[in-house]
Amino acid sequence: DIVIQVGDTLLLEGAPEDIQRLAADMDMVDIARPSARAYRRGHAPLALGALAMIVVLAASTIAAPARADQAVSGEAEHAQPHHSFLFGLKAAAGGQFSGDMRRFGQGVGIFAEKSLIPGWLDLEVVAIAAEVGPERIYPVDVLVKKPFQLHPAISGYLGLGGSMTLEVVDEESAWRPGLAAAAGVYVWLDRHWGFDAEVDYNYLLDEGGMHEVNVAVGPVLRF
Repeated sequence: DIVIQVGDTLLLEGAPEDIQRLAADMDMVDIARPSARAYRRGHAPLALGALAMIVVLAASTIAAPARADQAVSGEAEHAQPHHSFLFGLKAAAGGQFSGDMRRFGQGVGIFAEKSLIPGWLDLEVVAIAAEVGPERIYPVDVLVKKPFQLHPAISGYLGLGGSMTLEVVDEESAWRPGLAAAAGVYVWLDRHWGFDAEVDYNYLLDEGGMHEVNVAVGPVLRF
């Protein structure tokens, strides 16, 4: 018989459930517990429904009569010119939180924004590549944004939408649906160039729920 002593390390091969059950029976610590997390598939329709609502809203607003044909007041003639398309880069840092789990990381991304109703409704698509703990994550967010003017050179916005996140750990990967929200400002240095500062929040429909909070900044170009 083999006597197991404190500090011994065993190399076992088998199903994760069997290894975890053996570790529990023998009062051992499973140091190689798989890091992949199962998520609540029942929440997937919620995320898909949110994305569908975004698409329907975008289509309905595009089909609506153009608001740009409305009369322009004397003050509006001196306001910032309207731009229908924005493109930008961002550097992001933040963390994921679920129960007692806390982990932090950073990444880079790109985004494109299209004006649906000038001064009232925008549609944005954001793609990020980041490392958080042992994982590489690739979230894609689709947001409907409400812009508002704070100053001739500063515009703010609030956004709400859905997200899909690809998580990669070693050779394993999984898609995580979720909900997304964002708040930020554009500071314009001239008619076309400026920078974006944003705080965003994602709720991943993971087992027990997963919260993501990020801060991002980067240059932006408007056309």
